[in-house]
Amino acid sequence: MTAFRLVAASILCSSLFLTAQDPPKPGEKPPAAAPAKPAAVYVIAKAGDKLEVMTKEELEKKNKHLAEEYTKAMTAYEKEKKDAEAAKKKFEGKEPKKTVIEAVGGEHPTKDAAEAAMKKMHDEKAKGEEKGKEKKDEKKKDK
Repeated sequence: MTAFRLVAASILCSSLFLTAQDPPKPGEKPPAAAPAKPAAVYVIAKAGDKLEVMTKEELEKKNKHLAEEYTKAMTAYEKEKKDAEAAKKKFEGKEPKKTVIEAVGGEHPTKDAAEAAMKKMHDEKAKGEEKGKEKKDEKKKDK
């Protein structure tokens, strides 16, 4: 008889424990964990002839910063130009040029993969320059 009481008590306790938790209400979503931050995507950024590995977010921040600097420089240029015209003086200032850092070579999941791709791009560029020099040397020899 005591075995029966022990089994009954354990079943009763487990059922009470499970029902003590409030079941989720219909239409109510369970609380989500902290929003997962997307994995960093690396790109090869090209500014002029310089190549650099950075995350896509960093590239966007730099381009935004460059755009802000360009607008400031352009407003200063326009103001100086108007002042020179108003004073009837020759304006010799140069118009600012917009610089944009562009992503080349696609997106890479890791920094190591992006650096390997950048190294490959450097190697291909070096091979192209060597072939160009060889062709120029051959033309000079033919003359």
